[in-house]
Amino acid sequence: MAFPPDRFMVPMRSEKRKQTLHEARIPKPRISTEPEQEAMKRHNPSTRAVTLFRCLVLCLITSADSAAAAESASTMHLEVDAREISRKLLHAREEIPVQPGKLALWYPKWMPGTHAPGGPVQNIAGLRVETPDGQPIAWRRDETEPHRTECTVPDGIDRVVVRLDYICNQPTVNSEGVDSFGNAYLGLINWNTCLLYPEGPTIDELHISARLLLPAKWRFGTALKVAKETEGAVEFNPETLRDFIDCPLICGEHFRAIIESKKFPANFPAPDLRIARGASARRKGSGEIRECSQ
Repeated sequence: MAFPPDRFMVPMRSEKRKQTLHEARIPKPRISTEPEQEAMKRHNPSTRAVTLFRCLVLCLITSADSAAAAESASTMHLEVDAREISRKLLHAREEIPVQPGKLALWYPKWMPGTHAPGGPVQNIAGLRVETPDGQPIAWRRDETEPHRTECTVPDGIDRVVVRLDYICNQPTVNSEGVDSFGNAYLGLINWNTCLLYPEGPTIDELHISARLLLPAKWRFGTALKVAKETEGAVEFNPETLRDFIDCPLICGEHFRAIIESKKFPANFPAPDLRIARGASARRKGSGEIRECSQ
């Protein structure tokens, strides 16, 4: 039986149609234009995640810088001159951030480790409140609270300077652990005797940095972290007022620090011993001068 020639072409046309449909399902790759590439990058999940991460890091850095700047602006600066401690005198100069208007300053009344209002306010002499350029600011003591001082800050002033002298070696029944002592050979400084702080913020919100002037050849020991040390002067890193007052300082001409060199775990600070004595001691028969006492 004879068939028309075109009947044999149907399977071929059908096969060709299938091949064409198959190719249509997977389009040939083409080179995208530059705007299209940028759009694809913006909508790429991994690219978006990287962008979000960078924004988060930038926000954290900006927040940390702002917090550091705010803390620096609110930090009190204290300078204690102990070069006359042999005369039983400490001289202090303190800069306190303030705002114009009424201001109340407190002399520390309750200290860590005490169970009574033992702040030795009676040993303060020469209290002066000034503007940064030296203009005096009138002050008066609270009529019912001797540890509280009041004054009015002039307009345009963001810091006041407080100057005071502290008379050492005046022991009272509550002076143990809160007073300052000194003679020609050694000194013990409790920072609460040399400063005032503003009413309002807590002692954990207030920060203070300190600088100490010492007699020639004197050395010191304290738990405060040293920021800078020069001949006869030492600067400490800022601390909260709570931690600062809880770190007394000993100093003297005959001073020795004994620090354990053995390695301890990170959460276990190495023990150290700091000793100052009133005068050098000589070993009998050797003439050798010892730097520390028993």
